[in-house]
Amino acid sequence: MEIDIEKCLDMLVRGEKLALATVLKVEGSAPRGPGAKMTIDATGNITGTVGGGMVEFLTIKAAKKAISEGRSNVSRFDLSLGKDHSIGMICGGSMEVLIDFVDASPNNRHFFEELRDCTSTHIPVSLITALENGGDGSNVRRSIFRHDGTPDETLPPWVLKALDGGSESQGFRFMDEDPDRRIIIDPIVPPTHVHIFGAGHIGLKLGELFNFVGLNTTIADDREGFATPERYPHAIHLHTIPGYKDIFDKIHIHKNSCIIITTQSAGNDKLVLEQSLRTPASYIGMIGSKTKINAIFSSLTEAGYSPSKLASVRTPIGLPIHAETPAEIAVSIVGEIIQNLRGLPRLTGNTRHSMPDQTPA
Repeated sequence: MEIDIEKCLDMLVRGEKLALATVLKVEGSAPRGPGAKMTIDATGNITGTVGGGMVEFLTIKAAKKAISEGRSNVSRFDLSLGKDHSIGMICGGSMEVLIDFVDASPNNRHFFEELRDCTSTHIPVSLITALENGGDGSNVRRSIFRHDGTPDETLPPWVLKALDGGSESQGFRFMDEDPDRRIIIDPIVPPTHVHIFGAGHIGLKLGELFNFVGLNTTIADDREGFATPERYPHAIHLHTIPGYKDIFDKIHIHKNSCIIITTQSAGNDKLVLEQSLRTPASYIGMIGSKTKINAIFSSLTEAGYSPSKLASVRTPIGLPIHAETPAEIAVSIVGEIIQNLRGLPRLTGNTRHSMPDQTPA
């Protein structure tokens, strides 16, 4: 789910109306796929994107109209040149976009508060949007479905039937077998949080890049003067942990967490990795040469860690782009984490990162 829930809630609290644009389906080539979202206010300011260009311009126009008229709709865009109703793009496909009008009523404020709370507490839920009475978007019904088995008596039977057996791991789904009853199932995945252990040269560039791509970070180092607000102004949390002892007493890791290990020594890398392997993090990556990696893995194997557990560690870390400088290495690491978030298989090749990471920039 790509909606900035906090921003939507802030707008509603201020009494501002908004529209949520969601790409329902595409045929052929299109700039964004199903599930892409954009938030639009009454003046046309946006957060997110449905693809840019003319399709986004027309989506904003439709959203401003929906806000003005106080009603939702479904817009269809032909992205081919030379066809009737074409919007002048050359992608060659078509897009169907829901423009969901949201007023600043107490009910909607409460709804987005509940969405925010579910996200912050990592409760597995999906945002359900039912398009009833013709499915053209004029009658939109929103609800929150909890995947933990909590019953929801507010959902009509036909929606519950569509949800039966589904899970948040299935991703965005748009079901329109019945044109009069269409349903959007959009899992609310807690935001990915990146934990960087080692605040030297590479850690500094990682902090900058993760902020640029919109991922939250926690920075930790065992040395004073490294994990500081001056060096990492955008980090959510900063920790100085002497000796990297009991690091997860202070830092909470969940299944949407990513761990990057790039400390100033092989000994510290091993300490952090051993503790990280006991967490539910979806990604654990460690920098280092093959010699260092083999030595650390050999030691952890003797300590009882299975080959399959160690094989899950991304090391050498990063995409195989022959990175050399701290900035290049950071680019390769950020790229690999994005690849992991998209569920793509790992690329293999020459990934050799052994840049010393010892002093503040």
